Amino acid sequence: MDIAKPGLVLLYLSLFLLAAYYKHQQDQNQMGGKIAYSKSLWLMYCLFSWFILPIYFLIYPTNSDFSKVYALFGLSFWIRGIAEMLMLYKFKNWKPIYGITHNIFSFILLSVLMLFFRDNIFPFEMLHFFSLLISLSFECYFAFFFKKHIGEKTQGEEAIWFANSEDPLFAFNLKVTRVAVVLLYSELALAMLFL
Repeated sequence: MDIAKPGLVLLYLSLFLLAAYYKHQQDQNQMGGKIAYSKSLWLMYCLFSWFILPIYFLIYPTNSDFSKVYALFGLSFWIRGIAEMLMLYKFKNWKPIYGITHNIFSFILLSVLMLFFRDNIFPFEMLHFFSLLISLSFECYFAFFFKKHIGEKTQGEEAIWFANSEDPLFAFNLKVTRVAVVLLYSELALAMLFL
């Protein structure tokens, strides 16, 4: 419980940065296009849970193997993140299939690590890992949606990377996003209190 305050402060800071990013991305000329508010919340959840928390729990480890498992999971995402940023902003050749492939790999990796370290991970820590598996499942759905409906338009100078609330094509996708955000932020708030 002594690490809850730094974790919550980090979460609040991340949400502040999210608000700034959301405002910035509303300019029609930004790479990736406009982003719906629920999608910006989803993006921040992913960045926080997949990139920031693995480092956080290396600095503030729990009394189990939770930190080791999270570090390996996070390392996988840091490698992807660097490659993805280059493909999005420099080479402009990102395709949803790359994300789908990595999401499936990460799902399998985390499942195997959870199974291997299950005897030294507390139940509330395991619950957080299950929520990560759920988040990867949602992310696969979102990426498959983009693969089917946006296709090659995720590449080039006018690439579309985000769901825009003004486009009816994304209506159902954004409903699913809102469900994911409510479900996973609820678990994340509990995790930051109890881990």
